[in-house]
Amino acid sequence: MRLFLKSVLVATGAAVGALLVAQSLDLYPAAKWAGIDSSVDGSAHAAPDDNASDPHANDDGPPRNGDHSESEAHDHEGDAATGSGHAETDGNDHGDGDASHSEEDVVRMSVDKAAKAEIEIQEAVSGKIVRRVTAPGVIVANPDRMAHVPVKVVGTVIEMRKRLGEEVTAGEVVAVLDSREVAGAKSEYLTAIVNLELQETNFNRAKVLWDKRISAEAQYLQARATHIEAKLRADLARQKLIALNLDPPQVDESSKKDMAAGESSLRRYEIKSLVGGRVIDRKVEVGSSVGQDSDPKELYTVADLSTVWVELAIATGLLEEIHEGEPVAIVASGEGEGDRRGTGKIVFISPLLDPETRSARVIAEIDNSSAVWRPGTYVTASIATEEEAVDIRVPRDSIQLIEGKDVVFVRVGEGFEKREVKIGKSDDDSVEIVHGLKQGDMVAAANTFLLKAELGKSNVEHAH
Repeated sequence: MRLFLKSVLVATGAAVGALLVAQSLDLYPAAKWAGIDSSVDGSAHAAPDDNASDPHANDDGPPRNGDHSESEAHDHEGDAATGSGHAETDGNDHGDGDASHSEEDVVRMSVDKAAKAEIEIQEAVSGKIVRRVTAPGVIVANPDRMAHVPVKVVGTVIEMRKRLGEEVTAGEVVAVLDSREVAGAKSEYLTAIVNLELQETNFNRAKVLWDKRISAEAQYLQARATHIEAKLRADLARQKLIALNLDPPQVDESSKKDMAAGESSLRRYEIKSLVGGRVIDRKVEVGSSVGQDSDPKELYTVADLSTVWVELAIATGLLEEIHEGEPVAIVASGEGEGDRRGTGKIVFISPLLDPETRSARVIAEIDNSSAVWRPGTYVTASIATEEEAVDIRVPRDSIQLIEGKDVVFVRVGEGFEKREVKIGKSDDDSVEIVHGLKQGDMVAAANTFLLKAELGKSNVEHAH
């Protein structure tokens, strides 16, 4: 009897020990396969054999290599659901953004809604960052293409052939005066020409007689001196006509026509424009007296505005960065001038400084064939001084500051994702992106403040 009790105790202890070892090693299925089960209170007993009649029923054998417990399967599924693995990066220095993004970082907005909000979308591409010098300026007429029509004689205006704004060609008659001074100059020239012809005939006759020794030498010398004097007087009268912008052969021809017609045009003085362009100022009217001390000295101002100048004031510290011949971009800056833009080049940099402003006068010439630039218009000029190529750049308006960080909004699916970026160099229009974007990303380029506002509104709603 003692031997039986001792055998039972030994068997029971062995079973309990096997169960504890199986539980500690997470081998409960193996233990169960061995016929050992565990109750809630931790006691162990042999599993009932419901298939005693068939000892091989439900006998799958011991666990094979590669089988996993049910708890292990759940553990692996949990890891996959929570994304415990680490996202791989592509090694791009500019970064691809997060592999997954929080719902709070996305602004839901369809393409149609973005278009209605005028949110422009541009591709992040490589390009150039251009460093520029900006300065205020004013449009002025090109002095080389502007001229006044002066009055060089005393007289009375009898014709004014051009009105304000009308086109004028170089050499065209724009006004006619009645002038006794001009009549005197023409008469002097015509008289000198007639006298020169007479003295030339006398000289030739005296020379023939002297060569044949028919006349005295004194007569020959006298005739020669008189001829030379007449020639000098004719030359002097001719130069006086030229000084009055009169053509001597034309005056001579007009005199012959007047004699044939019984008229006189000696007092008529036609005034011509020296340059082509438009009449921008008219000084007198028909019947006005001109040429005297208290009278107007000009009839018109004519300007060719197909090119104009931009006068700029450049600070001393920036003069070394600009050079003659460099391109200049200008934009109208006056109130109500609109968004007018133009380009030109620097034609003059003054070697002198303004003693009050410590700046130098710089002149740029721009094309004005379309007549959009009027003298007196205030502009802002931008001069490119340095260019540098960058891998990725976006419009300056793409950048928004959120919680002290620079961000852009990248188009993803049906919305825009907030993407933190690191910016580098910049100019007036573009910003270099050092990290946070890759080439080809589509970013919001205009009215991005609307996306910033929508993102803040969405975050507030989530917080509540």
